[in-house]
Amino acid sequence: AHMAFGSTELFDHHFNVAHFLKIIAYLIPCAGLLLDYVRIHKLELKMRKLEETAKIEAIKLNKKISEAHAGALIIARDAETAKKQAENLAAELEHSNQELEQFAYIASHDLKAPLRGINNLAKWVEEDLKGVMTEETKKNMTLLRQRVTRLESLLDDLLAYSKAGQKNDDSVLVDCKKMLNDIVCLYDDLDIALKVNIHPNLPTFITSKRSLELVFRNLINNAIKHHDRTEINLDISVQNKDGYYIFSVKDDGPGIPP
Repeated sequence: AHMAFGSTELFDHHFNVAHFLKIIAYLIPCAGLLLDYVRIHKLELKMRKLEETAKIEAIKLNKKISEAHAGALIIARDAETAKKQAENLAAELEHSNQELEQFAYIASHDLKAPLRGINNLAKWVEEDLKGVMTEETKKNMTLLRQRVTRLESLLDDLLAYSKAGQKNDDSVLVDCKKMLNDIVCLYDDLDIALKVNIHPNLPTFITSKRSLELVFRNLINNAIKHHDRTEINLDISVQNKDGYYIFSVKDDGPGIPP
């Protein structure tokens, strides 16, 4: 209704409200699907543990079959029942995963449309102001386009996250230092004094870039979100331990009680 009857030109207030409401409409079922996914996953783990316990008990009772034959039969039936329940839960979990992946794909696709519009507007503004823009304005326009590109990447990450657990090999050569610098740039426009010390010995190696980037982004975001001051110091380092890396992200916030 906002877009059809209220909007008179591209990216006016009614147009933006319509897209904002669309985002809200996507977030509500997404939350429901995620909660349903967690519930089914917990049930599956519970039933799997029950099945394993029943099988162990069955093996023990089989060794004493002469003394507890009746008890062994009961445990065996319980194990079979638990197995069937686990199979049913696995089927429900697979169905939930498919729904989540489909939703993430649709949401990612629709949310990219306004981002492309913003990127085009930035280019048009630069063309209109060509020759009169100050260096500061040029810098800000470059940052704007970088943020748009970064948001598109985050939407791709949303789609990749919906496929978590699938055996998709997305390993690429990752320059950790460059990746961290790109992440830190996302927080340049916040009302904070963020100082990040990235150690020079960060590796370049083949790994899942989206997964590693998601971990770093969450750690940095948590350090900022739960800090008790506007001046934040982060220290990011790595240790090489016999063929694998131990990354460390430290901050000078209030910390977590023991």
